[in-house]
Amino acid sequence: MTTVPGTTRTRQTVGVSETEERSASRRRAAWIPATVVALWIAVAAVVGSDLETLRGTGALLSGTGPAIEIVWTAVALALVIPSAISLTIARVLAPLAPVVALAVAVETTDVTTLAGVALSLVASLAVWSAPIGGFHLQAGAYGSERRFALRPPAGYLLAAVIAWCLSLGLGIIAVRAEGTVARLITGVAALLVAGVSAPRWHRLSRRWLVLVPTGVVVHDPLVLAETLMLRRSEVAALTIATDDSPADLAGGVRGPALVLSTVEPVTAVLATGPRQPGGRAIHLTAARVAPTRPGSVLRAWTQGRATPPPSTQRSSRS
Repeated sequence: MTTVPGTTRTRQTVGVSETEERSASRRRAAWIPATVVALWIAVAAVVGSDLETLRGTGALLSGTGPAIEIVWTAVALALVIPSAISLTIARVLAPLAPVVALAVAVETTDVTTLAGVALSLVASLAVWSAPIGGFHLQAGAYGSERRFALRPPAGYLLAAVIAWCLSLGLGIIAVRAEGTVARLITGVAALLVAGVSAPRWHRLSRRWLVLVPTGVVVHDPLVLAETLMLRRSEVAALTIATDDSPADLAGGVRGPALVLSTVEPVTAVLATGPRQPGGRAIHLTAARVAPTRPGSVLRAWTQGRATPPPSTQRSSRS
């Protein structure tokens, strides 16, 4: 029984380095959601102290009961129970905080209410931040997977925001409407808009680039009809994009992006659309993808490439 020279030491060195990096990454990831949860609790304390001003007769939240407290609790739980679903819940509900805080400030303008508006805006932005997205998506990873969220296309995000605003507007009209029939009609309309939009909102939380020991995966139901999976031997390079010439698998997202180059042409199946109800297969040797944190992806990819392939980690018979 012989061993490939230098293999054991290389394997041990890489293994220790990779373990230390993962431990450091987990430590960094732990304080981010904890900080956001603390910030969210601060918002609840500051804004919640003046909620009664919005629950009086004829006020904006008249007749809503503990609805706001339920929303606050739901977001807090979603932040501490990481998953793609909880990420969607937190990101859909968190923007209600600035709306409520602003309504309180309109009723009673003072230092406390203005602080509530500022805190709620910061908390909402934090919930939508890349670190929080990465924390939730990584919680659903299998084994050695490293998941990285992809930036949303501007057009799709704008449509999601419009649907959210429409749902909120109909909900406010339903609360303030006079008469049972008017409340019922607008309330049902608000629920219908939210129900139809919910899968589209959740689709934004199901888009990620995955690095695994054997290669790379692009999981993006918004752009791809089928997940693109490439073995390490099929990938020529993963680099920063310098132009828009590669095939666009980023959904038209602008700004910092990566180029995934392949050794030979591979097939990707684009998602269905009004002009392509059956999807469309394209052949590519380079694809543009847009993770929220390109630098983190490149560092993880470089570490993965430094790991010796399985064939050099096993002893061979002489």
